[in-house]
Amino acid sequence: MVILVRGGAGKSRFARELGERTGLPVIELDQLFWQPGLVGRTKDEWAEIQTGLIAAERWIMDGDLGPHDVVDVRLRGADTVLVLDFSLARCAWRAVRRSRERWDFWRWLIGYRRVSLPPLTEASPGARRTRQCTCCAALGRLCGSSVSGHRARSAVYAGDIDIDGRPQPLNFEEEALVRALQRVIYALPKAVDADLEREQRISLSEYMTLMHLSEAPGRAMRMSELAEAASLSLSGMTHIVSRLQGDGLVDRVRSERDGRGWNAVLTPVGLARLNEAWPTNLSSVRKHLLDHLGGIDLGPLAKAFGDVAG
Repeated sequence: MVILVRGGAGKSRFARELGERTGLPVIELDQLFWQPGLVGRTKDEWAEIQTGLIAAERWIMDGDLGPHDVVDVRLRGADTVLVLDFSLARCAWRAVRRSRERWDFWRWLIGYRRVSLPPLTEASPGARRTRQCTCCAALGRLCGSSVSGHRARSAVYAGDIDIDGRPQPLNFEEEALVRALQRVIYALPKAVDADLEREQRISLSEYMTLMHLSEAPGRAMRMSELAEAASLSLSGMTHIVSRLQGDGLVDRVRSERDGRGWNAVLTPVGLARLNEAWPTNLSSVRKHLLDHLGGIDLGPLAKAFGDVAG
């Protein structure tokens, strides 16, 4: 199975859950494509690597490398292709929290439906449109049909249009909410990041990385799990951890689980740095968000946002 989706959609978490439910091994393509220093492989190298990967009988390949990809190689080896097309607002909310993404990433993200998506759906014979799905809904459908013992080539397109092809119009309040959320998605992380940079000389992404490590057992997390917790790509998290490691705030050690992956470990210096920056983050979050929510029942609001984020 091949999973294709633009950046920030949560494909890594989806692929891991799908692998656990189906028993299929999951291959994270980001780990194989990006070399030290965030240098990508050449197209010839990448095609050769994928040719070796598709020789295996059973696999789930998780990754969409946009303009750097040679996707037709793995499409030839797949019997099922899952194209997830979540809205730009959802993906941008996750992607904007990454640290210093390059311009070509944002061009790919914004132009995904217009530039990248049509060739993908055309390259997958028999593709059918379904309702937009969350990870759980998609898992339920896939595990009951196309994944289990299904060898005929198929493709599922999960988008924002109902099965009958007619989009559902928004009422006035829904439209106002969606537009306000789109502004918040951009403005809130930017404002908190600016406060942290100005007062603490640390970015929001770096702060969140230290925070997640401080809450983990042994103050250590596998790099892929840390990236998922922070809603970042593995390549983006690798970049952040490299900077933190250079400042002595984080160490990277081989995983004891399998000896192949890497764990990020919070150092005592890193914990002290987190405690130092915490008051600034708290003050910024209250100023830019919570002080504007007076009189609103925060419990249901938090649950609703959690459901939207998946």
